[in-house]
Amino acid sequence: MKGAGVQPAPATGPTREVVCPHCGRVLSVARRAMSTTCAACYKGVTLGDVTVRGIWSGLLASGGNVIVARGGVVAGGAAPNARGLRVSGDVDVEGAVRGDVAARGSVHVGTKATLEGCVEAVSLVVEPGGRLVAPRVRIGAINAR
Repeated sequence: MKGAGVQPAPATGPTREVVCPHCGRVLSVARRAMSTTCAACYKGVTLGDVTVRGIWSGLLASGGNVIVARGGVVAGGAAPNARGLRVSGDVDVEGAVRGDVAARGSVHVGTKATLEGCVEAVSLVVEPGGRLVAPRVRIGAINAR
């Protein structure tokens, strides 16, 4: 049988470690990789930073940082657990987020920005004029989900 039992060789060269925003597993990926699939939960992971300038509906998961620019909106989807942001880095809100935010870094809500949802992050900063409506806020180290 041609190709039976053959596994692809692991990537050689410089690598970096990223955290899966879905399950919290640490992944080793090529330094230049832009996306990967988590070996633990089999979900896709975008590794670069994401900037939302329009409307994003549903869950946005990123292995990098997320910026919701002024005028940008992250709106919830139909399922309560499939909305908001799940991020391995930092979140900077200059627009609006309507959904839960889980970040392994800091969350920053800028002047004239709105965040409506539960927040889980290492740190949280709300600038004067920023709006936070959160039924639950958890600040501190984020454990694997």
